[in-house]
Amino acid sequence: MKKAKIAAKAAPALRPGREPSPLSYEDAVQGPEEPRMTKVSVTVDRGLLSLVDHYVQAHSGVNRSEIFDEALEMWAKETQKQADLGCYSQESPEQTTEEAAWSAIQMEAAKYIW
Repeated sequence: MKKAKIAAKAAPALRPGREPSPLSYEDAVQGPEEPRMTKVSVTVDRGLLSLVDHYVQAHSGVNRSEIFDEALEMWAKETQKQADLGCYSQESPEQTTEEAAWSAIQMEAAKYIW
């Protein structure tokens, strides 16, 4: 499955070799001066579209756009969650050094206790 690349509108220029930071879900929501919805054209898997169409037919008041909007919203929230987890799960070299120092202190102290 191909993964889509999303580019923010009017993104600032980056220095060569720098990756853009992920656009948060909150940052992506447009202000009141612009319409919230934008019409797009996408190519989707025929089987997935068939599932969406069957769901829409079985549930009155629901349309394709609502299904795709909800799916994209779920994707955006999950992407933000993964980015947040990545920020908190990666230790800096300083944290790794400090943790090693504390482990050495604990091991030395344990010799005196036991």
